[in-house]
Amino acid sequence: MALFYEYLAKGNLREKLSGKDGKFFTWDQRLCIALDAAKGPDYLHNDCNPPIIHRDLKMANIPLDEHLQAKISDFRLLRIFSSANGVNIVTNPVGTPGYRDPKYCESGRSLTKKSDVYSFGVVLLELFNACSVQGDREYIVDWAAQEVQKQDYLQQIVDPRLDGQYDPHSAKKLVTIVYALRNYS
Repeated sequence: MALFYEYLAKGNLREKLSGKDGKFFTWDQRLCIALDAAKGPDYLHNDCNPPIIHRDLKMANIPLDEHLQAKISDFRLLRIFSSANGVNIVTNPVGTPGYRDPKYCESGRSLTKKSDVYSFGVVLLELFNACSVQGDREYIVDWAAQEVQKQDYLQQIVDPRLDGQYDPHSAKKLVTIVYALRNYS
């Protein structure tokens, strides 16, 4: 079996978000990218029969086309659900540290759609903060949970390069994501 991908000229989300080319995404561009990227796991989980779990959703696996539309790539770890209850037993935790579902890592066995949802939540935190789970912030969920306790939390969890050019109402939704991720683990 062979998979063929369309050519995606803009690289992946990790590369583009780094700003090494001197450019960065606006708030609205980030919202559109997040929506596009969410369509991938939604399709795998809800439109495929049986459902499929990606198992390695991360910034580097979200390429962008010339219109900054996000796609999902790197399907080498995907798993098709073999059980009726939507749980797959896996003996070795796989995926990228920092993105892996903590419940999956603890048990090393229970693999569900929630594993991808957790990873996607981490991607959202990175996208809107422009930080990385690499290096100092491998545990971005723990870091973000501490930051939202501060009085100026939006300034801490939103990419400072935006210089306040974002919708505070939608930025506060990040806090909901942080708490959901923190309470899940």
